[in-house]
Amino acid sequence: MVARTPTSLKSDDIEVGFWEVLEAEVSTDDTVTLSNFKNSAAPDQVLVLKKSDRSTVTYTAANNVLTITQAALTSVDVIIFAAGVKA
Repeated sequence: MVARTPTSLKSDDIEVGFWEVLEAEVSTDDTVTLSNFKNSAAPDQVLVLKKSDRSTVTYTAANNVLTITQAALTSVDVIIFAAGVKA
């Protein structure tokens, strides 16, 4: 399950700064789709942390999809912080 807390920055510009905080349970090779960001590019900044000890989790990003690449993860609770341009 992924819990989402999206937030937008108010702007007069066409592209609006946006961040999202998600909680998820992930394993190696799981994917998480960040649906509130522009489809043309991944969010500008992403940080994935284990809830248990706040250590970072490795991932790759392609467009709006994060793939967890950290070895030996099984059902680990994480927090994902993502910032970019709102869709």
